[in-house]
Amino acid sequence: MSTARAASLVTPTLTLALLLTACSLTGGHPAGHPAGDPPDLADIPAIDINANDRSHTRQGGTLNWAIAHWGGQFQAHHTQGNLAGQAHILGALLPRAHTFDAQGTPAPNTAYVERTTLSHDGTRLTYHLNPAATWSTGQPITWNDYRATAELLSTPTPGDFATGGARQGYDRIDRILPGHDDYEFTLVFSEPYSEWPRLFEFVYPARYMSDADAFNHGYRDRIPVTAGPFKVDHIDPAAKTLTLVRDNTWWGTPAKLDRIVFHTMDRAAMPGAFLNGEIDTFYLGHNASAYERVHGHEGTHVTRAIDNGYRMIQLNAASPALADIDVRRAITYGIDRSVLADISLRPIDWPGDPTVNRLIRSSQPHFHDNSGDYGHQDLDKARRLLRRAGWRATKGTDYRHNVHGDELSLRYLIPAGPAITEHEATAVQHMLAEIGVKIEIETVPLDAYLNDHLQRGDFALTSLSLTGTTPYAGSYHTVYGGPFGHDDSGAPHWADNHAHLSSAQINDTFRRMAAETTPKLYYDLANTIDRALWDQATSIPFLQRPGTWAVRDDLANFGAFGLASIDYADIAYLH
Repeated sequence: MSTARAASLVTPTLTLALLLTACSLTGGHPAGHPAGDPPDLADIPAIDINANDRSHTRQGGTLNWAIAHWGGQFQAHHTQGNLAGQAHILGALLPRAHTFDAQGTPAPNTAYVERTTLSHDGTRLTYHLNPAATWSTGQPITWNDYRATAELLSTPTPGDFATGGARQGYDRIDRILPGHDDYEFTLVFSEPYSEWPRLFEFVYPARYMSDADAFNHGYRDRIPVTAGPFKVDHIDPAAKTLTLVRDNTWWGTPAKLDRIVFHTMDRAAMPGAFLNGEIDTFYLGHNASAYERVHGHEGTHVTRAIDNGYRMIQLNAASPALADIDVRRAITYGIDRSVLADISLRPIDWPGDPTVNRLIRSSQPHFHDNSGDYGHQDLDKARRLLRRAGWRATKGTDYRHNVHGDELSLRYLIPAGPAITEHEATAVQHMLAEIGVKIEIETVPLDAYLNDHLQRGDFALTSLSLTGTTPYAGSYHTVYGGPFGHDDSGAPHWADNHAHLSSAQINDTFRRMAAETTPKLYYDLANTIDRALWDQATSIPFLQRPGTWAVRDDLANFGAFGLASIDYADIAYLH
C-alpha cells in the first residue's frame, strides 16, 4: 500500500528473487555528518531506530506520538482510510501477514501466520495460521477473515463498498480454497505473483469486509475490534486524539510500553509541543524551521535514514488545460527540480538531490534516474511545446492565451499549515511565469484539501508526498495505473491516481512486473514504468522523502524505519 500525505508481501526461489539490499545499517544512532559538508544520498543509512535488545529497555511508559492528519476512517481499505497516520495507528492493532526487515526482506508475521508455502509453479500459496491468534472479542482469527478480505479486494466492481476499485494484487487470485481446518487456506493465482507478501497488509474481521455498511461505517471514528499488542483505550474525534494501551490478552511478545497516545496537531505546532514535553516524537521531514528548533536540543535525536517515500508535483490531466500532453510536458520542462529540492533539503543538512525513481528507493538495488531530458529545466523547449498546443504569447500581458482569448491559468492547490508547501508553490509560480503560465495559488484547510479537493480531482496542480508501506514497486499501481473499474454511473474509479490518467502500457507493465521472479527483470520493468511516467508528464518528483524524525534520545527501537516494518511490542525507553 502507498499512502499519500500523500501505497503486502515460501519457497526460497521467490523470497530470494526479491531480496532488497540496503545502504549501511546501524544498530544505534548514526554518526552525524561533518558540519559544512553536506552528505550524498549514498551517505544516508537505510534505517535509524536506536536499535536495542529488549533486555536493555525498561517496562512501562507512554509514547506520545504526533500525527498530522485525522481522517477518522480506520478502515484501511476504504478510499478515505489511506493516510499515513491511520496506518501508524492500525499497525499496532490489526493482523498483518508479513513483515519486512531493513533490507526489505519479507518474513511471516508469526503472531498471525506461522508459515506460507508456495507451489513450484508459483500459482498456489498456502497459509498456515497461528491458532492462538484471536480478535479482541475472543473469537479466533480464521481463514474466513482472510477469505473475506481477499474476496472483497479482488472484486472489480465493489458496488456499495467504497474501496475505489483498487485491487493491489488481489486481482491475481482465481480461487480461495479452505484447508484441513480453520487455520489453513490456499490462494490459487491466475499466474505467478512475485509480490505476494504484500497481501493481507491489514486484516479485519470477516463481517467488516462482507457487509457494505459495516465496511464503510464500522471503523468510522472508532475501532471496534482489534488483535495486536495494543488495544484501544479511548478515541476522542473532537480532540483528534487516540489512546492505545497494552493488551494483556495478546499472545505474542508483550509490549514494553504501557500506552501510545496519538495526538493530531498542525505540523507547525509539533516542534513546540516536543520541546515542551507534550509529545515524544513527530515526523520532522524537510521542515527547516522545525529542524532548527529541535536539532541539537538536549535529550533529542533527529534520525537520518532513507525514507520509503518521495515528494512530487501532481498534475491533474482531468483539468482542461492539462488534458493536452504538450502542456503537461511544457510544465515539466518549465520547472527546475533542483531548486525545489534545495528549498526543502539544504536547511536540514540533507543532500539537495532531486533524483527520484517513483518505484524504487535509493537504498534498493537497480535504483536508476529515468528522468532524461525531462529532469532538467529547458525554458525554450517548454515555450515551443506551448506554442504547438495553441497557447501563444500575447502583447500587453505576461501570460499566454489561446485563439479563443482564454488565459493559460492553472490552480495550484495547497493545504493550510505547512510553510514549505507554500514556498514550493510560490517557486513554481515564478518558474512557470517565465514561460507564460499563470499559477493561482489556493490554500484550503487540510481536511478539505484531502476529502473535498484531492480525492475529487478538484485542482490542476498540487504538491504531495507518497509513502510506501511495503518495499515492492507494485504498491504504486493504484497511484499510476487504472482505471480500476467503474461506478454505477459509468465514471471510472481512479483509486489513488490523482492524475486521472494512465495507459495500457503502464497497466500491462505493472502486471508483467508483478509476475516476474528474476530480480533484474523485475527492476527493469519497474524502470520501464518510471520512464513511461516521465513521458506521460502527470507527476514531477523532486526529492526522496528524508527519514528525519524528532525522537527522545532514550527512546529505543523507534525512529526512521525506511523499508522495515515497525515492531510495536519492542518500542521502549532505555534504562
